[in-house]
Amino acid sequence: ILPPFDVNEIPDTVSITAKTGTIYFGRGLAGYITAPNNHQLAFAIYTSDYDKRSLFEKDFNPNVITSELMEEREWLRSARDLEKDILSFWVQRFMKAQD
Repeated sequence: ILPPFDVNEIPDTVSITAKTGTIYFGRGLAGYITAPNNHQLAFAIYTSDYDKRSLFEKDFNPNVITSELMEEREWLRSARDLEKDILSFWVQRFMKAQD
């Protein structure tokens, strides 16, 4: 989907301020990327697996740890990794535009 980027490649001079939101099989991240010259880029990322979320809501029992819940945790890790890749890509593009 994206070229490989490392979140550790984001320069120390760049600031990212963001707020997360998480629901079963859904994740949101929105905020600002601030360049050293104080120019800002607003962003919002929402990732969801609608089909799994619908099934999960239908059969959800908070007192039982199911394989679906374990699958959701793995899905959430993947969503976070994707967010990091997207942000790293955007930061690098944004910084090039500031030159």
